[in-house]
Amino acid sequence: MNGRVLGGIDWLQSVQEDGSITVGYSWNPIAGCLHGCKWRMPDGKMIKCYAKVIAEGLAKSAYPQGFEYIYWHPERLKEPLEEKQAAKIFLDSQSDFGATGVERWQKETVLDTVRHATWHTFISLSKNPKGYLGLQFPKNMWVGFSSPPDFMFGHELGYAQKARKLQVDLATMQQIRASVVWGSFEPLSWDVAPYMENCGLDWVVIGAASSGPRKYQPNPEHTKHLIHTLDKQGIPIWMKDNLKWKPHRQENPTTHVKR
Repeated sequence: MNGRVLGGIDWLQSVQEDGSITVGYSWNPIAGCLHGCKWRMPDGKMIKCYAKVIAEGLAKSAYPQGFEYIYWHPERLKEPLEEKQAAKIFLDSQSDFGATGVERWQKETVLDTVRHATWHTFISLSKNPKGYLGLQFPKNMWVGFSSPPDFMFGHELGYAQKARKLQVDLATMQQIRASVVWGSFEPLSWDVAPYMENCGLDWVVIGAASSGPRKYQPNPEHTKHLIHTLDKQGIPIWMKDNLKWKPHRQENPTTHVKR
C-alpha cells in the first residue's frame, strides 16, 4: 500500500505564489499505534480513534496484525523525495511519531528523509511527546502533540488525570526545539482552557470528532474558552472544517517563528 495519501486534511493546504492551492498529503512510513484512544462526546457518544476505524475498515488488508501494532514501511521513505512540488506532509494520519513502541532508530531514519527533502514542510503529531525528547528536528519539521483523550490504553482517564497529563505534555513540548511547536485539540472533548495559560505553543488546531460521515461537535463553551485563552497569547488558531461553529479566522503559523 502506498504511504502517500492526497488531501483530506484541511490544514495541509498551502497557497502558492500564483494563487493556486497545494492540498498536501499524509505519509506514514510508521503505521499503527498502541495507545487505544477513545473520547466521550457531549451527547454521550463514545468515539474511537479515526485512524483505528480506517485500519479496521477500508485499509484492513494493510494492518494484518490489527491497528494496535507498530508497522515499519522502509519502502515509503523515498516517496517525499520523488514529489518535487513543495507540500505540507503529515507524518501521522495513521500513526504516532512519538508513541510508545516506536523505536529511536525508526524516528531517526524518518528524520533523515525530512532533512533531505528540504522543499517540503513535514508535520508530526503525538500523544506521547516524551517520545520526541533527544531528537534533533530539521527546520522543515513542525512538531505537535495531541490533547489527552478520555480513554487511553484501555482505561478511562478522570478529569484530574487528563489535566495532569496535559500539564506534563505542555512542559515537555517547551523542551522541544523546532521551527513550529503546535497542539491538536481534535476532538476537543473537555475544557482544556484552564491549563493553557502561557502554554508556549506556536499554533493550535481545534476540531470535532469524526466517525465515518458523522461529526460530533465539542461543547461550544469549551471552544469559546479555549479560543479566548489562546487569543490572549497571540497564538494562531486553525478551526477544522468539521466544526459547525467556527467563530475564528483560519491561521497557519508563520514560518519565521523563533524558538
